[in-house]
Amino acid sequence: MAAMDRQIDGEAEFQILQQRQVLSFNETYDPAKAELYLAKRKADDNKNRLEAQATESRSISKASKSVSHESRSIPKVSRPIEAAEPRSAAKSLKLRKPTVWIVSEFGAAGALVILAAEKGTGKSSLCYAMAAAISDGSKFLNQCETVESKVLIWQADESEGDMFNKLAIMDLQASFDFVTNADIGWHRFDLDLLRNKIRKHCYSVVFIDSITTIFSQEGTRVNDTEYAYQIYDLRQLADEENCLIVCTDHLRKPETQRQQVDMNDIIGAGQKTAAVSDVWALWKPKEPQFDEHFVLKCLGKRNCKQGTVWNLQGNEEDYSWALHSVGDESLLPTIRIDYKQQILKLIYESKEWFTGKDLADVLGCNERHARNLAKELFIETEIDRKRLPSGGGRCRYVYGPNQLNTQEQSS
Repeated sequence: MAAMDRQIDGEAEFQILQQRQVLSFNETYDPAKAELYLAKRKADDNKNRLEAQATESRSISKASKSVSHESRSIPKVSRPIEAAEPRSAAKSLKLRKPTVWIVSEFGAAGALVILAAEKGTGKSSLCYAMAAAISDGSKFLNQCETVESKVLIWQADESEGDMFNKLAIMDLQASFDFVTNADIGWHRFDLDLLRNKIRKHCYSVVFIDSITTIFSQEGTRVNDTEYAYQIYDLRQLADEENCLIVCTDHLRKPETQRQQVDMNDIIGAGQKTAAVSDVWALWKPKEPQFDEHFVLKCLGKRNCKQGTVWNLQGNEEDYSWALHSVGDESLLPTIRIDYKQQILKLIYESKEWFTGKDLADVLGCNERHARNLAKELFIETEIDRKRLPSGGGRCRYVYGPNQLNTQEQSS
């Protein structure tokens, strides 16, 4: 049977060779001749395979050398790349936009602010109170000036029913707009959707409660790189639209009650804090100084003054908030505003230049506060600044009238 199989195979191969015109059709099948041709073909196939392998090996070696050479060479550009041209830093500096506080000392236009707190500390009600104050231009916490603006609240941590129960208890004039993550299209983070709504409705302030919930809807974890990308996109959106975006976030649960909080207490701090403009933290201190004592502290970075401490007093009955006092190194917002107005009046009425010490003597405050207030007015382009000649050591400055403001007043 095996011999017959070999014969059939051999005969079939013989016919194939005839079809390929390797053998003449006039030849009759001869097992010996078929074996000879099969052996010859096998030898030829092996030879061709070895030659192909050798050729491929030489090609790979040559390509490797070429890649190595190209890696050391500057690639040629066949056509110009369409991209923005580098700009002059000196010209752009002259055209910089001043800092405009939507909520004085807390949040500025074009900024992305994180408000981090433990669950149940009242961060949502604090945001509602801030949104209501901005909506009608009233003072937040009865201390902070606001710029009357259109406000959107994107609520993802509370249901619509819970949100309005809380607003009813707070007895707020809720003249802001809202969406929840139960609304169509708002169940996940969609940058284009948010941008379109900001432009369509002219929102100057957006509250997102909370980014932890919004960004996690599609499985993104706080330690994932994609988490930080979304925050960078959100900050870029705030800058492009010149709006204030406030996002609530969560603090790590402490083993005991807190007395202080820093950046590392924010869940996923490494991915978040590098991307935002400013960070505030809200917590209940371990040793409260009065009933319903909460601490609101600026942890940095760009607009709010790092280390600013506001001692807030909550009210369990109506969820209201009041600014009870400030930390030892801070000033009450109303006092800061009064000091700034005195500095502006002094400079523009006298048209003279003053050091930080000069201003402190006039205001009756310490020199550090006077320097910081003058620096803030300089950043806000309200006044100008000059460096004094120095023989070494720390630079000293004087503050005086801004030429553009002087021209506007004279005209």
